[in-house]
Amino acid sequence: MPLEYLVESLAKALCFEKYVAINNIVDYDNIDSDLAVAFFEEHSDLYMHKSRELLSMFHDFEDSENKTNTLH
Repeated sequence: MPLEYLVESLAKALCFEKYVAINNIVDYDNIDSDLAVAFFEEHSDLYMHKSRELLSMFHDFEDSENKTNTLH
């Protein structure tokens, strides 16, 4: 799995979780996906950074970027 795909997927999940919390969403079937995407685009730099930090806690992420672009 390419690392950047993993980083971006994790960033989107973290951001979506924050979006749901901020907007007190309880009915997941009625989420406005356009607003959620706009929220991610507005905060993507922050969540990409948080995602890299989180991955570096569980995987030798910084060193692996220099060796390969996949996890395996």
